[in-house]
Amino acid sequence: MVLRYGYFCPLNAHGVSGEQLLDLLTFARYSLMEMAIIAINLKDGDQTFYPDLTTIKSLFSKVFSDNTVVVVSCLLPKSQSKEYFFLREFFAAIHFQTLFPYSTSTVMLTVCPDNKSTFQFRINEFYGAYLSRIAI
Repeated sequence: MVLRYGYFCPLNAHGVSGEQLLDLLTFARYSLMEMAIIAINLKDGDQTFYPDLTTIKSLFSKVFSDNTVVVVSCLLPKSQSKEYFFLREFFAAIHFQTLFPYSTSTVMLTVCPDNKSTFQFRINEFYGAYLSRIAI
């Protein structure tokens, strides 16, 4: 629905070393509860990049707390996996992607209902992964 009725926000794309990529079109369509980040590779070669989400971060931080849980899924290319993040965690990370020549990616971010079970799920997922890394 956000692709049809959402607000539009142009984004910058940066390469692995932080340089701005001018032959990669990136933008976001967003509404109150969801956001789509679209990237289109306009080059005839592969490009590895990350979208600069600074503008979107400032918009979402006016409405939601840092502990809001969001689910992130990839629509293009199609993926069955979904990842859960705290909003602060999602915006703090750099999300690298690689696009083939003249291809597109669409990443969807959906705000989860603000309830205790969603929050507890993300806490368990986050700390479970952390504890498994430090276990002897």
